[in-house]
Amino acid sequence: MAPTASLGDAKSAIRAAEKEGARQYAVADLDQAQQKLIMADRAVAAEKMLLAERFARESIVTAELAAARSEATKAEAINEEMRRSATALAEEMRRAGDQQ
Repeated sequence: MAPTASLGDAKSAIRAAEKEGARQYAVADLDQAQQKLIMADRAVAAEKMLLAERFARESIVTAELAAARSEATKAEAINEEMRRSATALAEEMRRAGDQQ
C-alpha cells in the first residue's frame, strides 16, 4: 500500500516551509525536501513502498528544518533591527542631554 498519508504530509510540510520564507532563507533545505519527495514518488511508481515511506518522512523532516531555519533567520533580522533602533535612541538621548 502506498504511503499516501506521508506523501501528503511531505507536500504540506514543503508548502508550510515556503510560507515561512524558506525559498529566501533556507533554499538548500527546501530543495532537498522537494528532491526527497520526488524520490518518494518514484519509489511508489517502482512499487517500493518502504523506500517511498522513508523518503517521504525524510522530506517532512527536511521541510520542517527549512521552516525552522527561516523562522530563526527572520528572528535574527528583527533582533538586529531592534538593536540598531535601541542604539540610535540611546544616541539621541545622549545628544539631547548634552544640549541642556
